[in-house]
Amino acid sequence: MSVSEIFAREGEQGFRSREARILTAVADEARSSGATVAVACGGGTPCRHQAMDLMLSAGTVVWLNASADRLRQRLRDGRAARPLIARLSDAELDLYIDRVSAERAPAYARAHRRFDSSFLDSPAEIARSVEAFIHQFITPCTPPRKNSPSTP
Repeated sequence: MSVSEIFAREGEQGFRSREARILTAVADEARSSGATVAVACGGGTPCRHQAMDLMLSAGTVVWLNASADRLRQRLRDGRAARPLIARLSDAELDLYIDRVSAERAPAYARAHRRFDSSFLDSPAEIARSVEAFIHQFITPCTPPRKNSPSTP
C-alpha cells in the first residue's frame, strides 16, 4: 500500500506502528549480520516509539537539515502526496511547519551528525549533495565518537 492508502485505512497510528516495526527489524538485522545499511526515514520517525534511541544504538544517525525556506517550498510542492498536510492552506501549512519543527527539534538534535540538504532542487545540486554526503559519511565509514559534535 502507498502511504496515503495506509493513512486512509489505518490512520496515522497504524502508519506509525508499521514504521516502528520496520525500523526495529532493520536495526536488528543490521546488528545481527554486521551489515552496513543506510535508512532514509520520514521526518516524524525519530520522534516516536523511542526510534531515535534505536537508531543511535544501531549506527550513525545523520540529520538531513534544510533551510526553513527550502522546507516550506518542498512541502508546498509535495503537499498532495502527504496525508497530514494535503488539505492545509498555505497559511495553515506554515503554522504546521513551525509547530512540527519545534516539536521535532529535540529528537533531531540528538543525531550524531548534520548534513545540509537545502540544495536538492536541480540534477546538478543533487549530484553535488550526494557526492558531499558520500565523502562525509560513507567513505570512509567510521563510527562517531560518543558525544561527538554535529557538523553544522
